[in-house]
Amino acid sequence: MRFFLLFITSTLFLSFNTNNSPMIRVDKTFTAKDNSFQVAFEGEPTYSNQVIPKALGDVEMTSYMYERSSNEVHMVSFSDYEEAYVYENEPMHLLTGGRDGALESLGLKEVDTETVGELQGHMSVDFSAHNEQFYVVYKLVLVNNRLYQVAILKEEGAVDKKFAKAFMKSFRLLDA
Repeated sequence: MRFFLLFITSTLFLSFNTNNSPMIRVDKTFTAKDNSFQVAFEGEPTYSNQVIPKALGDVEMTSYMYERSSNEVHMVSFSDYEEAYVYENEPMHLLTGGRDGALESLGLKEVDTETVGELQGHMSVDFSAHNEQFYVVYKLVLVNNRLYQVAILKEEGAVDKKFAKAFMKSFRLLDA
């Protein structure tokens, strides 16, 4: 599990009703310290903040991570990029760069599924991927110069699709 922690910092409680569709318990909704987002974690996430050296300059990454089990981690992180960098590039450039960085960090070569869309009027990319060791379900959202990363990372087995859909759907921007 320590590998998960290193990966997440470097790069919800769900209940089921009688028809087996995921439903998020409102009392388990987590709000970020800066009130920028909410998401349904099953328990209190671990907070971390670090500066990551990038080619375009140092980037601060704030992460909230919940370890669901010894082989599954749920995470929301965000990084604020220099406004000039964001406005000089297409929004899709940052989103695909985030996707490619996540894939490379885990040795994932190909995306299994990918959807370009919007979350509350902001461009987003949702994708899933896997290799022999890891399965990942990911959402990237660009809000002005802030890149949000919402992820489920699981070792040794596929991520439950209904759970992943509900967790991703629980992510809401508050200051956008």
